[in-house]
Amino acid sequence: MSNVDHEEGCVFCRIVAGIEPATVVWNDDRTVAFLDRAPGTFGHTLVVPRRHFRDLLDAEPDDVAAVARATQVLARAARTAFGAEGVNVLQASGQAAFQTVFHLHFHMLPRYSDDEIVRPWLPKAGDRTEIERAGGMLRHALGGVRKESEDSTRGSESDGRQTTITRG
Repeated sequence: MSNVDHEEGCVFCRIVAGIEPATVVWNDDRTVAFLDRAPGTFGHTLVVPRRHFRDLLDAEPDDVAAVARATQVLARAARTAFGAEGVNVLQASGQAAFQTVFHLHFHMLPRYSDDEIVRPWLPKAGDRTEIERAGGMLRHALGGVRKESEDSTRGSESDGRQTTITRG
């Protein structure tokens, strides 16, 4: 994980530092939120960690959790402030996922029945064999994470059974 408090040239780091102007609506010890300059909907807000992480895959779990908590607070506020009928939360990691600013951020998009946002894919039944194959590949990749987690998070005092909490 390659995080720094501030990365030269990162527009979001410049906003966090107060160097770049932005309409900041939230800040706490770990996160800052500001309105998107190119909003998808009215109230479209970006929530970022104060520390610079390239994306979700680069970030520390505690920073991701702090951004998620702030995003939830802002989503609830959007419902009250704007009368939003729903909310989309989007996080893009990597260019193929449409990430354009390489500082971890969550988009909080208040949704309205008359907005112009379209679904990025059309849900349709998948090939069961391919779904199972993907599941097996993910379980295999998680094997090391599971083992590491088993060593540090065990036990249930109430019923005597062992439980394992895995990351992911």
